[in-house]
Amino acid sequence: HIQGKQDISAWVDLFNESFIDHWDHHELTIEQAQYWQNQPNYKS
Repeated sequence: HIQGKQDISAWVDLFNESFIDHWDHHELTIEQAQYWQNQPNYKS
């Protein structure tokens, strides 16, 4: 479960490193991750 800005930052870094060599990869931002996490249908 992601809690706090430090956890989100670490998760975004991990996500971007994991998918960096996938075709058409776009860097995920902390703001995007926070937006997704705050959606009513988000499940951690």
